[in-house]
Amino acid sequence: MSKPVLNATFQPQQWVNDHAVDDGASFDFDAGPALLSLSADRVRFIVGEVERHWGRDLDMLAEAADLIGNGEDQHSGPFYVDVDADDLVGFLKEVGIADVSKLTDDELARIRDGYSVQPSVPAIG
Repeated sequence: MSKPVLNATFQPQQWVNDHAVDDGASFDFDAGPALLSLSADRVRFIVGEVERHWGRDLDMLAEAADLIGNGEDQHSGPFYVDVDADDLVGFLKEVGIADVSKLTDDELARIRDGYSVQPSVPAIG
């Protein structure tokens, strides 16, 4: 089974006078494994943010994709993630999620197994 791709864009930023401003070039990444690694509640939250078209609270995708932190290839400052709503709908359909409002953690675990995606470990604290 080939892995479907969920195109996303990561934009690093920096704080300037208490405002987050773009810092360097954005880059594209496959957010599919990151999305599938989340809990069903978090998947619903991400879908809701993307559907709002102006929702910017997609930090969980960057965290699950290991794009932020203190590592050499990671960004530790502010950032945002952008996902196209149509791309997200297509991705969900391709992995077999017909109605995200009815998605359960058990169903998500079965989908993860089919694509060899490990669940993300929630942050402590």
